Amino acid sequence: MLYIDSGTAERPIPMVGGSRAWTDSKWSSAIVVPLRAENGERVLRLISSLRAALEFQKPEFPTLLVLVLNSLKSKLEAEALLNQELRQTLSGLKDLNFDIVLLDHAHEGRSFNEKSGVGLARKIGCDFAADLIKSGQVRDSWIRCTDADAQVSHNYLSEIPVKSGALIYPFRHSFDAQNPAQARAALLYDAYLRYLRLGMVAARSTFAYHSIGSLIAVHADSYRVARGFPDYQAGEDFYFLNKIRKLAPVQWCGDVDPVILEGRISNRVPFGTGRSIIKILSEGENSWSFYHPESFRILGQALEALQESRGVFSREKSPEFYDFCQSRKMIEKFANIARQCKSPAQWQSRCLELFDGFEQMKFLHYLRDHGHPALNWGQAASESWFLESKIRQFSGDLAGWQQSLVALDESTPFV
Repeated sequence: MLYIDSGTAERPIPMVGGSRAWTDSKWSSAIVVPLRAENGERVLRLISSLRAALEFQKPEFPTLLVLVLNSLKSKLEAEALLNQELRQTLSGLKDLNFDIVLLDHAHEGRSFNEKSGVGLARKIGCDFAADLIKSGQVRDSWIRCTDADAQVSHNYLSEIPVKSGALIYPFRHSFDAQNPAQARAALLYDAYLRYLRLGMVAARSTFAYHSIGSLIAVHADSYRVARGFPDYQAGEDFYFLNKIRKLAPVQWCGDVDPVILEGRISNRVPFGTGRSIIKILSEGENSWSFYHPESFRILGQALEALQESRGVFSREKSPEFYDFCQSRKMIEKFANIARQCKSPAQWQSRCLELFDGFEQMKFLHYLRDHGHPALNWGQAASESWFLESKIRQFSGDLAGWQQSLVALDESTPFV
C-alpha cells in the first residue's frame, strides 16, 4: 500500500493513494528514510532488503516505511527528473508486504530553504512516526532510522527488549570491487570510524558510540523529550544522539546482524561518508588524519579528574583539560553545576551534561592543536596503546587492520 502526501499540511493526514482508510490503519513498526535526488535502483535495494526482513519476521501488522522526499528550493529544477523518476518507481511497486508513505517535500511550496537539509527530513519523518505511536496506530515504540544507501539485515526488525534512549545497529561498509581506489578510500574511512569509537571507549567516555543516521533506533519517549533531530545539513545524527545520551543510555542493538552501508561518494552534504571518500580520493590517504592515540589517554584522565573534582579544579591533575576549560570558559560553569548538586552521584551525572560528546570532540581537537598532532593511519595503527598487539601489527596492511577493527568494534559494548 502506497500513501502519498504532496499537500501543504505539516501533518499529512489523511493520506491519498491507498484503498484502505488511513485513519483505520495500524502498523507494527515505523522506519524513516530521507531521500534527496536518489537513484531509484538504490531505493529498490533498500526496499528489497526490508521485504526480506519482513518475510523472516512476519509481524502481526504491516510495517510502515516513511519516506521523506526532499529538495532545496535552489535545486528543485536540477533534481526534478530524479525525483519524478523515483515517484514513478514507488508508484509502480507491487505485492509489497509493508506499507509506504511518501512525504513529498520536493516540489514548489514544500521544498526546503538553503540552510535546511537531511536533519529536517529526518525530523519530519520521525515526528510523523512519533505521532502515530502516540495515537496507537504504530505499536512498536522504537522509531528506526536508515538511509537509501543501506540494506537492512534479515533480523533488522527483531523485537527490542532493552530499555534505552537509543540503539545503534552494527554495520559493515560494502566496497566497490570495480573501483579499487574508491573501495580503499571507503575502507580507510571505515577504519577511522571504528578507531575513533574504540579510542573513546578506552577513555571511558559515555559518548563512545557511532553517530551514523542510517543505524539509529530511538525510543519515542526519548525522541519527544529531545524534541527530535536538529535542522542541520549534516551532523544531525551526532547532535541528536548527544541530546539523547544525556537522557538515557545509547547501546548496541543486541544480536542483530549488520546493516550494509554503501561506501559511495556524495557531495549532497557538507561532510560525512561521501565527502570524506571524495577528500581521500582527491588528496591521498595521508590527507585523512587520525587522532593521536595519546589524546584518548588524556581524555580518560580528564574524565576521571572531572568526576572527582566536584567543581574544584586543579591544573596539576590534568593541565591540558584545565587549559581547555579555561579557553572554553567552562570553569565557572562547572562550579555552578557543583553548587546545585547534593551528592557525588548527582555531580558525576550533571557535569557530563556540560562536558558532553560535543565538548569531548572539541577537546580532542584542542589536543591535536596543542602537542598531540594527528597521524596517518599507519602511524595511528602502530601507536594505538588501546589496541591489542595482534591488531597493531597490521600497521602496514590497511585491509587487515580494518577487518580487525571491525571485529573488535562489534564485540566492544558501549560505556
